Amino acid sequence: MADTFALTILLPHRVLLTTCASRLGADAEQGRFVVCPNHIDCVTVLVPGILYYQEPEETRFVAIDTGLLVKQAEQVWVSVLQAVQSDDLEQLEHIIDHEFRALNERQKQTQTALTRLEVSFMRGMMNIGRAHREF
Repeated sequence: MADTFALTILLPHRVLLTTCASRLGADAEQGRFVVCPNHIDCVTVLVPGILYYQEPEETRFVAIDTGLLVKQAEQVWVSVLQAVQSDDLEQLEHIIDHEFRALNERQKQTQTALTRLEVSFMRGMMNIGRAHREF
């Protein structure tokens, strides 16, 4: 059984990094989790947070936005909208709080406004249909 897995972090337009890691930790919708080489294959939705991975010599950190993690055999792929590598955890926390989470909140507000618009449109169409049947 292997003691490392191949880790690839993908952004929409480029590969951020490819390395070998012995463990990886990240935040999912259900909470923080860890992936090791013998972990079962899985797909997990990621939320903004600090992803860490253990290389042979040191632990590395990446601030990530929303995305997906896919673990299959000795491969782990992380596909996220945005990511920033740094050894400065305070800087990464700042990026997550002020950029990634703020963007996600604006996206939620936009989705809520679109849903309200769709509901209003459907109500209007139903009222037109009722008015048409009354003739």
